[in-house]
Amino acid sequence: MCSFQESVYNPQSINRHFYRPIIKYSIGGIDQAMTIVSYNSLTISLQQLATNALSWGKYPDEWKDDCFDEYIKNKKHLNDKILEDHHEHLLKENNILSQET
Repeated sequence: MCSFQESVYNPQSINRHFYRPIIKYSIGGIDQAMTIVSYNSLTISLQQLATNALSWGKYPDEWKDDCFDEYIKNKKHLNDKILEDHHEHLLKENNILSQET
């Protein structure tokens, strides 16, 4: 989980608690770590990852894998095709100027 300051300065960070609902900690140096997941937090986090992160090519580093990278690449391409290409076509079709990046 990122620090409070990092979450303020980098709201898009994939390390925010928003995307990481499972908290592991130990109390008083006890070897056995405790794990906490609040009610529906896992579901909410997965929904946020699916709608706000994966389609833009963002996901946790520990998920990095050649197969998953390819899946994300395809999702990002599909996202561009559905959202950006369609809107670019509409702008050109209606003679509305847009700035190319």
